[in-house]
Order: sequence, then C-alpha cells, then structure tokens
Amino acid sequence: MNNTLRGIAAGFIMFAASAYLLFAIPGLLVQAGVNQAAAFTMTVTTIGVGTLVMGLIARRAIVVGPSLTLIGFILAVPVGVFGLSFGQTLASAALAGVALLLLSLSGLRGKVMSGLPDELKAGMTAGVGLLLVANGLERIGFLSRGGSPWSVGPLDEPRLWLSGVAVLLMLGLMVRGLRMAVLPVVILTLIAGLTLGFTNLVLTGHTFLAIPPSLEPLLMILDFSKLITLPGLMASGAIFLFLSFESGAVITARRLSDDGGAGKAPVADSLVMTAAPLIGAPGAVALPHSSAGWLLGGDERIAAVVAAVLFGLCAFSLPVVGQLQDYATAPAVIVAGLVLCTGIREIDFSDPAAVSAAFVAVLLPPLTGSLASGFAVSALLLFAIRLLSLDLPKLTPGLVVAAVAGAGYLAY
Repeated sequence: MNNTLRGIAAGFIMFAASAYLLFAIPGLLVQAGVNQAAAFTMTVTTIGVGTLVMGLIARRAIVVGPSLTLIGFILAVPVGVFGLSFGQTLASAALAGVALLLLSLSGLRGKVMSGLPDELKAGMTAGVGLLLVANGLERIGFLSRGGSPWSVGPLDEPRLWLSGVAVLLMLGLMVRGLRMAVLPVVILTLIAGLTLGFTNLVLTGHTFLAIPPSLEPLLMILDFSKLITLPGLMASGAIFLFLSFESGAVITARRLSDDGGAGKAPVADSLVMTAAPLIGAPGAVALPHSSAGWLLGGDERIAAVVAAVLFGLCAFSLPVVGQLQDYATAPAVIVAGLVLCTGIREIDFSDPAAVSAAFVAVLLPPLTGSLASGFAVSALLLFAIRLLSLDLPKLTPGLVVAAVAGAGYLAY
C-alpha cells in the first residue's frame, strides 16, 4: 500500500484515539467556571488547528492540543496555588507560549532536546509507551484509579473482553507485518459493539448536524491585570516548564530532535501554545495518543491533515464523536504503547546511572499520569549521579539545562 493511503488511514487512527478528549476536557474545565459548550468548541478548534499546523510546518503526524494533564496542572497550580482567575491564567499561558516560541525559533529548544543523553531519550520513549498502555487499559475498564495508583477493574464487563480480543488481533496481525490492519480492527470492533448493543447508533438529544456552540464566552478573555505581579510571573514560569517537559517528552520519544525536522516540531507546537490562549485554551502540548497513527507509517503530513479535518468536522456533529467508544479505539492506543515500550532495549544496562534515570522516566509517567514529571525527575536524577560520580564528560549541555529546568519544575 502506498504512503498516501497509509497516511490517510493513520490520520483516522490518530483522530479516533484522541477524540475522547473532546468530551473529557470541557468536563474538567467546568471546575474553573468555564462554559462547557464553549469549551467543547475551544477544544475542537485548538486540536484541529494545532494538528494541522504540526502537519504543514513540521510534516509530522502529531496531534497537538490541550491534554487532561495540562488542564489538571492549570487548575492545581496557577488557579489553585497562585489564586489566579481563569482569564489571568490564560494571560500567563500566553506569556509562556511566547517565550517557548522564541526559544524554538532561535533553535535553542531543539538543541537542548537533541543534546539529551541517549539513555534519557530511550527512557522517555518507553515512558510514553507505558503511559499509553495504562491510559488505554483504564479506558477499556481493565485498570482503575483507587486508593493505590492503579487497581484492576471488574473483569466481567463484556466491553472489556471485546477490547481484549481487539488488542490480540492487532498484535497478531502486526507480527505478520500487517500494520494497516489496526484500522479495520477498530472498525470491526465498533460494528461488534453496535451489534451487541454497547452503543446506540445516534446519541439522543442531539441532531446529527448542528452549528457548533459559540466560542464567544472564551474568545479573547485574557486578563493581564496580574501578569507582571509575582503570582502572575510565577504562574507563567510554571506553565512554561510544564509545557516544555510535557510536549518535549513526546517530541523526544519520536526522536524528532535527531532528524531534519528538529527545529520544526518545536516551532509548530510552540506556535499553537502561543495562540491557544486567545480562544480560551490554557496552552497546548504534543499529545502521546498520536502514536496510534505512527504504527501505520505512511505520509505523516497527510495523516496530520486528515486528523485535523476530522476534528474540524466533529464541531458540527456530536453524535459522530459519540460513536468513537473507548472499547474500540483504546486498543489501538494500547498496542501503540507496547510498541514504544521496546525503546527500553536502547538503554545501556551496564551503566547504573543510565539504568536508574531511564527506569524513573519509564515508571513515573504511568504512576503520576504526567510525562512532565517523569522527564523532569529522570533528568535531575541523571545529572546528580553524573555529578556525584565526577563523570563530567557525560554532563552534556542538554542534560544540564534539562536538570536545572527539572529542579525548577519540581519546586512548584
């Protein structure tokens, strides 16, 4: 199959794997007093435009937009700790976005990521993979968050078994070299779910096509009144560090800092980070769910454009989004995560420092739900071990910068 068709199929998978965010993010933003209908339009717009920007500028199949971790961080730190209103938080996010954009345009951000030690890159690749596996298992109901970080959910749920069959089918067909089979398996799983009555064909209470909810309640509501105060500047710093680590983890996992697109991927995502607050999004990051589309290969630019168009169409049809049930789409996320977990084989197991930092990078994301935490702690740990062991030649500029930034991030 040629690259164009693979790219189209990859775009569908990227869209299907990330579509749940269109409902989850507005539901979370309600806690900050945000209009839920406007938040839906904001989420669709940000993800659609962000993915398109990444595809056209960097030619990479990466979904870009707000994540649940980002929204949780915004509610916990700028709003919860520093006491900023949502409008004031948007102003701080815009300042953080501008700073990241300038660093990306100068090439410094790309150089820092490309200068990271290989063991850290390998650890982050596997960390992104394990986070995706945990996310997918949670979405199909196998895992749930309880008193401990994770607990096993009820195993007598029919949807869980349908998802398990889908995962096995995908893995089996991929072993045979049939990566394109991921999309047909997702479609067949959706059909099976409809047949078994897991999903209604049309969501009740909604017309099939409708004008998207107005974005006016969130449009240009940035409040700069506290931007140059201590809380405002500290919030900007916190958002800057979070976006750097969260988005940088995905770019690092894809090794985009090691190829010809090194400067383009950071520029593309920082452009979206800068513009997103204008329509009410407190930033944007490269989303790890994109990896479900990477499995298929093909033309990445086409994949990004297809995914962006599908997100745009969702603004006009809530029932279509509602058909993309987790039991059918999450298996692709699980399989993608398992593939990325193979990055662990790149770790030099003869080096205790490398092993320690890499395994922190692998384990922290699924335990905390945050790529930023895994990236920051592992960079700081590797720096400390290299420094204490006087292994100074391995203290690369990229590692030093990442460690200092990690210390600043953890201080928040």
